[in-house]
Amino acid sequence: MLFVPLILLEDFEINLTDPYSIVFPGMIAFLILFFIVSFVNVRRTRYYLTSERVLVVRGGNIRKEIPLSHFAGRPISQFLETKVMYTENDRPVYRIRFYDPMSDEVIDFKGMDSYSVKSVERLSEVSECPFCGYDNTTTSKYCRNCGAVL
Repeated sequence: MLFVPLILLEDFEINLTDPYSIVFPGMIAFLILFFIVSFVNVRRTRYYLTSERVLVVRGGNIRKEIPLSHFAGRPISQFLETKVMYTENDRPVYRIRFYDPMSDEVIDFKGMDSYSVKSVERLSEVSECPFCGYDNTTTSKYCRNCGAVL
């Protein structure tokens, strides 16, 4: 589809006195660049770790998700794999894999830094509610049992 305008422009003569002969190729180039940039932005993958779930979002759409309630009562570290992919500027770049115990789905977080690894590892830590004694994840702002602020 992109080759058609380029083939048409091959026989196109530019006349400096005619403003349309300059504007038309510029518009075609702008449209091609616009579609390329739009395509790249749509394909960009983002990873989110919330207090309720783990998400993979691509182009504004949720592609995969694992609710953290699937890990209830079990240490999350047994469903988590962290591996150094490569080093960049003497800093390790990690790949984090989540295994969903309910659906056998795997979510790969690629290109994560050490701060991201630490925040994921904090999911396995537990904080006790001072009011009811329920074990909550450290990322929870409210107790999942009584709703108190942690």
